[in-house]
Amino acid sequence: MNSLTHLFKIINDIKNFFKGVKKIPESSVYVKKINKFRNSAKYKDMINGDKYYRGDHDILNRVRTVINASGTHEPVNNLINNKVVDNQYGLMVDQKVNYMAGKPMTIDTENTTYSKLLKSIFNNNWHRTFKNIVMDSLNGGTAYLYVY
Repeated sequence: MNSLTHLFKIINDIKNFFKGVKKIPESSVYVKKINKFRNSAKYKDMINGDKYYRGDHDILNRVRTVINASGTHEPVNNLINNKVVDNQYGLMVDQKVNYMAGKPMTIDTENTTYSKLLKSIFNNNWHRTFKNIVMDSLNGGTAYLYVY
């Protein structure tokens, strides 16, 4: 099987999967690659970036402890355990997104038909999608746009 035929087979398998026609078996290459990615450090960093953007910081999981008589740490329930989240990371991401994608694209051409076609594609929905892609790329390091 040549590479082009293999590529078309993969594309058809993916289309059929999303249509609900075909189930992908657990031993499939796709499932193995997805599981490998979900167990990678890059995926964990992507999840942590999104959590930090939403304000779910590590400080919220802190437990106040003391050293007991045996020398080990023991949680203390009778002391105040204040947890303050100042989400500077979220503010910086928003600032960077607005700097990079705050203004909609300007389309200027002498051909009015071409200009109208481009403006119909790069409209407010596209601009919102582009801003979300920029935000995802800043939080996760990678963002994808699947054009169909």
